[in-house]
Amino acid sequence: MTIKALAILEAAVLESKQRNVETPEVREALDFLEPHIRPTWLIPQYRHTLDGHGDRGYEREGQQQVLHTTFPGICDS
Repeated sequence: MTIKALAILEAAVLESKQRNVETPEVREALDFLEPHIRPTWLIPQYRHTLDGHGDRGYEREGQQQVLHTTFPGICDS
């Protein structure tokens, strides 16, 4: 399940510029990984970035940048 959860998050990073990636699958992957990830702020940062981003291109661009910088920390943990 760990590899699948990471694959779901990676897909969300790659697709976040084109569509809303706040999906049940992404939330489930974050829930699964959260107890195992250190530093503990990585998962809340990823979740926070998913919340409240609109449909404007620049908003999604900013979201993708944050997800792109947070995801490697999750993988390394």
